[in-house]
Amino acid sequence: MLKITQSLISSWDRAFSARDEVREECWKDFLDTLHRVPRPETDAQRDGKIFEAGVYAMADGKPYSLPPKMEQGARKVAEIVKGGSFQLPLYRAFKVGEHDVTLVGVPDVVKAGVIYDVKYRTKGFGTGDVAGKWLGASQHSAYFFLMPEAYEFNYLCSDGADLYTERYLPRSVMPFEQIAAEFIGSLISIGLFEDYKRYWRLL
Repeated sequence: MLKITQSLISSWDRAFSARDEVREECWKDFLDTLHRVPRPETDAQRDGKIFEAGVYAMADGKPYSLPPKMEQGARKVAEIVKGGSFQLPLYRAFKVGEHDVTLVGVPDVVKAGVIYDVKYRTKGFGTGDVAGKWLGASQHSAYFFLMPEAYEFNYLCSDGADLYTERYLPRSVMPFEQIAAEFIGSLISIGLFEDYKRYWRLL
């Protein structure tokens, strides 16, 4: 049985769709992910974890500690996800051709049939266009596959002050089985499938 995650799929997708000037960096990132090479946490990842922890604490009515620059945005997100289930591990086994695969994922929040993904960005919304940012992402497709009963997926993106929401429905996304088949077919064609079996075998 082989394990697959949306983060692995995302790194693969970035490697093959990257612009020329960042293609080498994205390819290295994918190989590191495939080979499960430990990497230091980035400032952006650290800020994202701090923001999420503050959101969950606020939503649960628990004490929290947040930098002032994050508090207003975190409060807006907390109001939306209050009453939801946080960080719920999900698993679903399926076949890709002759290969047994299990998709593993941990959605940030599930509430009344809606999946929410909490994101934090250090740049204000005025410095860049975020509309359609996740249009080609595999993340919502993966979570719809993990939770077939879910009828909506919302990205909740905050810059610490404002909140941007991007909404997806199951009928508007590529089926995850198709994405997984393209991923495995790609690994076979470029000679990396044995690496995948070695590092992503589910014991």
